[in-house]
Amino acid sequence: MRWNPEAREAPEKALLIQFRRIGDVVLVTPALDAFRRAWPRTRLHLLTSSPSPVLFAGDDRVDVLWIRPPRRDLPSLARDLRREGFGAVFDFQSLPLTAALARATGATAVGFAKRARRHLYHRTVRVEDHHGSGFAADHKLDLLRAVGLEPELGPTRLPGPAPSPEAWEPLPPGPRVILVPVSRRPHKRWEPAAFAETARVLHRRTGAVFLLAGGPGEGPDLERTAAEMDGVPHRIRVFDRLDALAGALGAAALFLGNDNGPRHIAMALGVPTLAYFGTQNPTHWTPPADPRQVVIWDPARRRGRPVREDLRIVPPDPEAAAGAGAHLLDSWAAT
Repeated sequence: MRWNPEAREAPEKALLIQFRRIGDVVLVTPALDAFRRAWPRTRLHLLTSSPSPVLFAGDDRVDVLWIRPPRRDLPSLARDLRREGFGAVFDFQSLPLTAALARATGATAVGFAKRARRHLYHRTVRVEDHHGSGFAADHKLDLLRAVGLEPELGPTRLPGPAPSPEAWEPLPPGPRVILVPVSRRPHKRWEPAAFAETARVLHRRTGAVFLLAGGPGEGPDLERTAAEMDGVPHRIRVFDRLDALAGALGAAALFLGNDNGPRHIAMALGVPTLAYFGTQNPTHWTPPADPRQVVIWDPARRRGRPVREDLRIVPPDPEAAAGAGAHLLDSWAAT
């Protein structure tokens, strides 16, 4: 039987849907905490796509993890989800595919009121009606508010694998900075020379050592940055498993890189971050009132868009960025 939000009773089972990208999946974690506080006895199922499930290994907020299969197996997935008897489903992505899967469950479906799919939900939320911080994780909480819950925005949080200091060997002692200069979108990338000069100044000021990290196929991007880092202690690691990358991130004292999935993992593991933003608005992708998260950005690119006053912004200049990185290492370095 479909769950009735007006009854003010928690459903026995609820499904949360969020496919890739990795950063978007991490941004669901405040909703997991909010659900657990509001509905401690509800069995929470999370449907996501590879490689994100490894981030939730051992996470006591998630009772069952579902992994999106290949497209040819989606009809079987829809049937399996319907057989589960969910009372409610929350579609945090609200794509045509995820909306169709949400509807196919037979549960009370809640999603964002996007064109051509809003009719598939029983309750919808308009993105433009958001009155919170503007942070994407806070937008996701609007789906909970749509069914009468009153969630408070908490930090993104992952249980994470054990930190992997061995990923940094054989670098000399010094504050560990993980440098992730990669992004699939060109407008989100800072120039390799800018990252390299930031690392050079940061090493000179703090003695920092650098692990240039990326995933499959990103080795050439790492090598382009490393080629500019003469005299700066560094090594390159291409990780073929997301949990291994997360372990390296967890062992870092600072994340330096573009706004990308590894940045969101670092934040969720409690690592301070210093991230470059191109044309995108950092308000949407940076938690509010967190001095450990600094953005490298030119405010002239706001183009009339609102930008939160609590953001810590430094200009896209290596000297300024290195100064911010040194401050983060002095104030919140891992011990």
